Amino acid sequence: KTEALSQNNKYNEEKAAQERMPGADSPEELMKRAKEYQDKHKQ
Repeated sequence: KTEALSQNNKYNEEKAAQERMPGADSPEELMKRAKEYQDKHKQ
């Protein structure tokens, strides 16, 4: 149950992140955000 909830949250966060992406300042900013996002979710 927790696993499914975690997957759902991850999906929703990724979807929200993708929706925000076009508003990023630059490709560098996008990469930085993506890296920070990945690092946050490795734990």
